[in-house]
Amino acid sequence: VKLESFIPDYPEMMGSSPNFAALLETAEIITDVMADYYNDASIRYNSVFVMDTCALLHHPEIIKLFEDNQSLLVIPRMVLTELDGIKGDEENPDIAFNARESIRLIADNEKLEWLSCGEECDVSLLPSDINPDSNDSKILSVALRYIVKNPTLLTDDKNLELLAHSVNLDTISSESYINKKTHENKNGNSATNKKNKKKNRK
Repeated sequence: VKLESFIPDYPEMMGSSPNFAALLETAEIITDVMADYYNDASIRYNSVFVMDTCALLHHPEIIKLFEDNQSLLVIPRMVLTELDGIKGDEENPDIAFNARESIRLIADNEKLEWLSCGEECDVSLLPSDINPDSNDSKILSVALRYIVKNPTLLTDDKNLELLAHSVNLDTISSESYINKKTHENKNGNSATNKKNKKKNRK
């Protein structure tokens, strides 16, 4: 979003006031973030999860837990790049298999509404003391694009977890998320069975 299109005296004001230029730059970043918030997928879902590579390498099947269409799953482009680099690792065949399985599951679901795949990073959203060149930082910046939705970063990387907490992002490990969804599904099935039994008695 370019704010100069709404300001008639934009060139003169930019040249006369450095503070105004800095203010405009900040405003454009905010409007870009809000544009993500107001896209169709962001409006549709109350909860947003951003996936880290290591969570998929440990549990590629975690993607299936989003098929209930209750949350938006965001997979950064950097995650796809890392999976591609790992899928042929002959020294770690189990990890390579999980990378390929993750890629397959992402490809199977990429056109569905609950999956936002290949989102670009925006390192301008990172605090100045976080290295913008690291892969973890780029993944973190994707989560920050959804900050108005209070996203949760799904990661098994302890350092990335700490970085996320430092910028007020929630995190959850892949195992914890799987346990959480398993518990929710059991409770949901139990409630459904009780309702069915009451109907049958009538």
